[in-house]
Amino acid sequence: EAARGRRERSGVDSLLARLRGVLPPDIAVHGVSLAPDGFDARFSAIRRRYRYLISDDPARLDPLRRREVVALRDALDVAAMDEAARGLTGLADFAREELALAVCAAEVPCGAAAEDVFAAAGVPARPDTLEEDVRAALTKVELGEVDAALVYASDVASAGDAVEGIAFPEAEQAVNDYPVCVLADAPNPAAARAFVDLVLSGEGRRVLTAAGFLAP
Repeated sequence: EAARGRRERSGVDSLLARLRGVLPPDIAVHGVSLAPDGFDARFSAIRRRYRYLISDDPARLDPLRRREVVALRDALDVAAMDEAARGLTGLADFAREELALAVCAAEVPCGAAAEDVFAAAGVPARPDTLEEDVRAALTKVELGEVDAALVYASDVASAGDAVEGIAFPEAEQAVNDYPVCVLADAPNPAAARAFVDLVLSGEGRRVLTAAGFLAP
């Protein structure tokens, strides 16, 4: 729908102009686009970047940015922050010898997928245990027996708050395809077609992406 103004422009262009008008000068928005049906901000995103602003010197805190910066009265312990920042950050952590890590064995689908993403990322993985299936690898994390495991996004979603998922772009190199269709000799073709239509509908896409799958 076109926005009212001196010239006709789309709602997306209007949103872009408004964002540019209200954001501070150190934040630039280069483009805005509509998310596809079924998009999920948690599971559909390829990558995320977070920036936290903390000041331990109130005298130097910009009053115009007081809503963006956390002000502390005590001095920050930089050494402790550096140590805490050595936590898990992505796929490269699977090469760290000091961590306990789990992946699936190479002969099972999740293990073959792990080999693909490690190869794509150039990560010399050093797993401590090779599991017989993805559920076993995830259970190791839930029980605290390992620091991390390489599993499917759908398994992270099913675990809820018991685990924390970290997305990485190389996951696109190991996508499993699940075909859905009506069989030529289906005993109930009408019901089969209804199911296919449901899967491909907006509601079906929403359910699948919420469960950690890519939208069909």
